[in-house]
Amino acid sequence: VEVFQVKRVLERLNKFLELIHKPRADKQVDESRINVPREMLYGGDYLPQIAGVLDSAFPVRSDWLKGVAGQENVCRPDLSSLERFFQENWNRLRREYAIEEIAKTERSFTGNAYLKDCKLLRLNQESSIVDPDRHAFCLELRSQVIGSEVLLRCISEVGLMHLDIKAFDDLDALYEWEKRMDRVKVCIQHDARQAQFKVSLEKDRLFRIDTTQPEEVEELVVSTVEMAELFKKELIEKIDTGWKPQHQKQGDIGEIDPLVRAVCRNHANWHHDGRYIDSDLPKSGRKQRIHIEIQGGECVFWSTILGSKTLTQNVHEWNRNVLLAWQRNTEHDLVTFAFDKTDRLVGVVRHPLVHLDAEEVEQYITVLTRECDRFEYLLTGGDKF
Repeated sequence: VEVFQVKRVLERLNKFLELIHKPRADKQVDESRINVPREMLYGGDYLPQIAGVLDSAFPVRSDWLKGVAGQENVCRPDLSSLERFFQENWNRLRREYAIEEIAKTERSFTGNAYLKDCKLLRLNQESSIVDPDRHAFCLELRSQVIGSEVLLRCISEVGLMHLDIKAFDDLDALYEWEKRMDRVKVCIQHDARQAQFKVSLEKDRLFRIDTTQPEEVEELVVSTVEMAELFKKELIEKIDTGWKPQHQKQGDIGEIDPLVRAVCRNHANWHHDGRYIDSDLPKSGRKQRIHIEIQGGECVFWSTILGSKTLTQNVHEWNRNVLLAWQRNTEHDLVTFAFDKTDRLVGVVRHPLVHLDAEEVEQYITVLTRECDRFEYLLTGGDKF
């Protein structure tokens, strides 16, 4: 019987490998008990090894299937130069703003930022402000995202919240606050000891020596810390700050249309049509539409994952998907999963328009297509957007 049990386990492992590579898994009923007489008669002596190439619902480059990848195939960033560049940007921040360094490693800095009325103080302002607010944050280099690209992430924790899907007060308050702010990446992690969720606001950006500008790093830190302080006051300390988001003027998409068209010409499966790109995913037959907008000096790439009707039709599922999106923000880079003013679940990537180049456009569209399509498939199994 033990032999048959081992064989059953191996059969299921083989089936599992096949199913996870299928665009749509087949529903099968499998017996939980071993039929010993049948296995003895028809079971055979061994299991055949999977010999063919497994299909995938997601892009697989042909060169990945040729031979064995060696060290020469691995993209290795120049870490020592990146670390020096990272240090230079951190030093520049501290020369400009009231930031106290608490701890550091070669690839991360932790500091206290000093603010007044949710605005980060300049270094020359600190001495004239009585009792400024202090907010901790961390700036760190993350692992490779695409090829040799490295990510810079700013993390600012704001506190613990009760985000139970059955107790709506804190969950609804955070949901409505995120919709109102429109430009934040809410990240949550469950704290089992406290029976609450640790909430942080985070923001990330591709970090490259040849193209990343000091102003981009400055905007990354300043916007994250200021929003985190505002969050803490309004949702944790329950203080009415009276803060209202500024209206973001819609820009002319024609400013980057030539750049986007040039990028799309290198991808036969990308179909550009004015304000959006339809990206076809090879083999699976799935698609994802990437919208492009200009808002307040930023280029915004976004794609719908769940429409408002699907998201809001069941309150329990609505709350569960909200928590899932915020948890996914903690685990995934570049893309922000958020909820827009019409209650759609969307994936968003923002980048300052003045510093945007062709490689970044290509990488943002690639990552956004992949992450939004996977999340939609995870939630619905469908391919509507």
